[in-house]
Amino acid sequence: MGYNLDKYSNYWNSIRKYNNNDNDSGRKKEMQEIVSVNRSSKAQRHKKICSGLTDMYISKNHDYGDSFSEGYKEDGIISVKTRLMDKYLRFKTLIKAEGKVKDESIIDTLLDMANYAIMAVIEMEDDKDAHK
Repeated sequence: MGYNLDKYSNYWNSIRKYNNNDNDSGRKKEMQEIVSVNRSSKAQRHKKICSGLTDMYISKNHDYGDSFSEGYKEDGIISVKTRLMDKYLRFKTLIKAEGKVKDESIIDTLLDMANYAIMAVIEMEDDKDAHK
């Protein structure tokens, strides 16, 4: 599987310029600005993905009910391990299949794992609150 690194060429060129002349304060400032923009962009993308996770959580809870919570109440943290392990094994299969499986993508699987992790934290917090 190959990756297109063209979008990073300006970033790496700036790093090379900075490293070749680290006494130049103008280049240092330029590098700091590039890193700052890159971080901001990633933070915005992270926020967008998390918003999508919330939408997916609402939609799946509508379709499946609160089965995750029910499983947690019945079996505890082991139910979370089971769900995450299922998704992890799915992730491994998708990597080996190199795109041959069409019904779920690697990104879908990773997003499901992220949602399971968040849902586990919610259940653990609720469980902790119940025992106060």
